[in-house]
Amino acid sequence: MVKEIGGILPGPLKSLYRVLNKWNSLMQDSEWEKNDVPWWYNERALLSLLAGAIWKSGGWAFEEFVTSKRMVSKRGRHGKGAGRGDIMFEIGQETFIAEAKQCWPILGYRNHSAINTVKKALREARIQSSRLPSEGKKLGIVFAVPRLHESKQRDSEKILHNFVSRFRAFKNTTISWVFPKGRRTSVMDEDGYIYPGIALMLKLLRFRKKS
Repeated sequence: MVKEIGGILPGPLKSLYRVLNKWNSLMQDSEWEKNDVPWWYNERALLSLLAGAIWKSGGWAFEEFVTSKRMVSKRGRHGKGAGRGDIMFEIGQETFIAEAKQCWPILGYRNHSAINTVKKALREARIQSSRLPSEGKKLGIVFAVPRLHESKQRDSEKILHNFVSRFRAFKNTTISWVFPKGRRTSVMDEDGYIYPGIALMLKLLRFRKKS
């Protein structure tokens, strides 16, 4: 029997639990067409749905805004230049500013490579967020959209559970995921890969205290 696979690991960002719960609901909204799912779209589209979850949770969100960024030249020189921030939002008494990335890890029976793909994207998002101005708590955000070849559909339940079980290896990371039982084969690309769901990763950029 195919079961629902979804959940939330609030980690250090417990204040975002309501937002993540709302985001999970938006991912499974019945308004989506039979052969259409939100995670089939690009980073910009997914970011807008996260912003929607924030607004629906009583916060506000501001996307794709012009701002100054810390730049590093090819010679390693530091300076500031104009750039864009992916999202700034407030929920409760907390303000966050973030950079987002999207990745498409390939699932298999062991999933080591898939998890490494997600970790690499999260690391890059945090590096990018470190260049943003200090106008709130800095976050790295990743939309992980795993893909699974149709030849492995028979074992998809086991493979997905294995993938999700490895989320606890992400230290100090807030994670929300949803793999709806009725939508896992809604879309397939020309190479025979299906896209069964999505995981959202958020990680604070922490600074070392000066001694």
